[in-house]
Amino acid sequence: MRMAGEILPSCLTPHLVSPLVWTVTATLLCTVSYYNGLYGELVHDDIFAIRDNSDLRPSTSWTQLWRDDFWGEPMSSPTSHKSYRPITVLTFRLNYILHELEPFGYHVVNVGLHIVATMLLGAVCRCVVWGCVEGAYLTMCLFAVHPVHTEAVTGIVGRADVLACIFFFLCLLLYWSYLTTPPSKPAWARALKLLGCLVTGAAAMLSKEHGVTVLGVCLALDVGVVNRKLLVELLTSKRTMSTSSKLRPLTVRCAILTLTIGVLLVVRIWLLNGQLPVFGRQDNPASFADSVITRALSYSHLLYFNAKLLLYPAVLCYDYQMGSIPLVESLTDPRNITTVIFYIVIACLFISSCYRNDPVTLLGLLLIVVPFLPASNLFIRVGFVVAERILYIPSAGYCVLVVHGAMATVRRYPSLRPITLLLLTMLLGAFITRTITRNSVWDNRESLFRSGLHTIPHNAKIHFNYANFLKDSGRTREAIEHYETALQFWPEHAVSHNNLGTLLTHVTVAEAHFRAAIQHSPGHYRALCNLGSNLHKQGRLEEAETSFRRSLSLNAHYTDTLMGLAGLLADSGRGQEGRGYMEQAAAIAPDNADVMSNMATYLWRIGSVNEAIEWFQGVLQLSPAHHPAMVGLARAYRKQGNNKKAENTFKRWS
Repeated sequence: MRMAGEILPSCLTPHLVSPLVWTVTATLLCTVSYYNGLYGELVHDDIFAIRDNSDLRPSTSWTQLWRDDFWGEPMSSPTSHKSYRPITVLTFRLNYILHELEPFGYHVVNVGLHIVATMLLGAVCRCVVWGCVEGAYLTMCLFAVHPVHTEAVTGIVGRADVLACIFFFLCLLLYWSYLTTPPSKPAWARALKLLGCLVTGAAAMLSKEHGVTVLGVCLALDVGVVNRKLLVELLTSKRTMSTSSKLRPLTVRCAILTLTIGVLLVVRIWLLNGQLPVFGRQDNPASFADSVITRALSYSHLLYFNAKLLLYPAVLCYDYQMGSIPLVESLTDPRNITTVIFYIVIACLFISSCYRNDPVTLLGLLLIVVPFLPASNLFIRVGFVVAERILYIPSAGYCVLVVHGAMATVRRYPSLRPITLLLLTMLLGAFITRTITRNSVWDNRESLFRSGLHTIPHNAKIHFNYANFLKDSGRTREAIEHYETALQFWPEHAVSHNNLGTLLTHVTVAEAHFRAAIQHSPGHYRALCNLGSNLHKQGRLEEAETSFRRSLSLNAHYTDTLMGLAGLLADSGRGQEGRGYMEQAAAIAPDNADVMSNMATYLWRIGSVNEAIEWFQGVLQLSPAHHPAMVGLARAYRKQGNNKKAENTFKRWS
């Protein structure tokens, strides 16, 4: 059996053979590139996947994370995003056990995993792609520092892509080892390697969904590279005795890989519980376009756009939704020119690799194209336009092609070797500098959102995210401005309408925004709750109750709705009925001091003073510095006539 690397002339460089050199190089390059990202906060999706994910907490059963999605919501829930990545969540939980929500440890693990992925790519290049140590070494170096990895490495939730990549490379190495194991070895040894390949392929999928594509790469590697000659003989009907003898084991291997892919996809579909994730037009505008031509042209342009991020990662952004990349709606759009050129280049590379029997180029293309297919919208609608973290695995193929091109140049023109090495060194330096600069963007929420505003100022989602940050920081006036800007760019963005309404003091204007949010998203239970509160303030109690109950019908566990409805019922003279809703809220969030304090306040309000005191005391056990509970307890004591206790409690509060 001929390895891919045997087609190239040997170019072994003795000082690069030592595993220690490879380990030190990978560690040094990754550490230098990502050191300044180790001290960043939990930002963007980290908030939901780590801080707000109950599956990370010791109180949650270990088995629960195998039943929930990536964000800690049951896979059976209609509101689940259906992203199933239990291996990644498991690593987050281990982080939480060691240091809870301290971000530094999460970042250290991410960089450590990136080092592992980098070294494994070096191993893949040495064993599968080249027999040439120099080429594998340079590919590993380029991969270690590529700026497009910043979101996957410095953004903590990007760990899913890094873990999937690690299992991806392990799967490739095991399959190659299986293919190259001499027939004289015991059958069980070869079978064990094949089993390891299938298991690591499944683990890649359980780290992130597109990891399953590694089995497709193994299949293409077996048929198109290792057994290329056999394939040509089959296609040209020049079958020989040797061809027939090789055909059966190849067919068995292909059947095993295909069957495994099918089983994994069936399991993944079963986990959806008959429900696909629900995405809106703002998540992926091209997939909602009415015109087939618009969808086809836009999807094609997005493939070029992703390739450009690999080739020239000078302009990067954490979010590309909501019109960041305008749809290509006409054949006369000038962007079609670059798209066509891109497809011509890819086609030429593929045809050339087949015609010249160049497996390195073919493997580079496979590593770029196959892992990216799930994100291409060809098979299923995805919930994003462009996501840099998705390019983590495909970037390995890019690195292979760049180094292969450089080495081919040197082989053909030996005198250009110094210049080629200089250019590669300059490229590494530029990538390191860009990565370090990009890391600082992920320091905190404000720096991340500000960078997005600078890169894509017409992105409504970025204005919305920045407005959320301003709202949480108490900068209400600025938050209102950015919510309004987001709505100028994307008028039907329901969440912007809802959040803007919560900040407006004019009740009728706020009501209009809540109603707009419900119009654009009828299942927006938060907007229905906020509308109920707004109508309650206006004294429109019957309409308010209807809105609260509609919200509860969509989410019976939303505590704000339960508490809002309870308050409304109390004002309507139905205090005991409202008490039931308050008790439901307290049962849902027994560790939430604010909810428990509201329960105590409600009891005080309907005249159950003794019970209110007990609840206020319970709140202060949960949160000793909870000021509203202290004030409420003092007032309850005073209502009881216990002025001394009331005075002591007021003093404690003040």
